[in-house]
Amino acid sequence: MTTKFTNFINSLKTPETSLLIESIYKAYKIIFETYDRPYPLEKLPEYLKKCPIHAWRAKTGIELVHSEPDIKEQMRIWKNWNKMTLAQKAISDKKSMELFGITNEKHHRRIINYGRSQSLP
Repeated sequence: MTTKFTNFINSLKTPETSLLIESIYKAYKIIFETYDRPYPLEKLPEYLKKCPIHAWRAKTGIELVHSEPDIKEQMRIWKNWNKMTLAQKAISDKKSMELFGITNEKHHRRIINYGRSQSLP
């Protein structure tokens, strides 16, 4: 969504139109920002097939927030997770609770906050 379009839509926002504006954003997200399924198992390198996180993602096609060494990949996973349906997020959260003891959202925040604290003196 371009900044110009976002600013235009936000300029229309009033208490009376807020539900409409929210619907426009949701429709845009559905139409233009599609979910990218994780690689299927047969496309994963052998070392990732042995990782329970990557293997589960590959088998189910559902994103799961987990720590990555690269911040760009970390943010890609988070953005992709947010593009999933509510049903997919529920399945992912169940697996996240099983593996990490927290939801994907809490896990993402913990990873990002940990990264910030590591860069502080």
